[in-house]
Amino acid sequence: MDEKEFRATLTPEELAQRSFIIPFKIADVDAWEKLNQYSAEFSKPYDQLINIALTRFFDDIEAIGSLRL
Repeated sequence: MDEKEFRATLTPEELAQRSFIIPFKIADVDAWEKLNQYSAEFSKPYDQLINIALTRFFDDIEAIGSLRL
């Protein structure tokens, strides 16, 4: 699925909430299948899941950095 196809699946309200969407390319089909599974399991679109994962990842990096000081 490319960015254009993904945007076509969103309602106008969802598009307004996600005014900035980073285009993506699927390189690992297994990871994509897991993302779809978790998306259905948590009832959240995968862009929100990716955002949550990245936020937690960056928080972990900051915590590790603070431990080094």
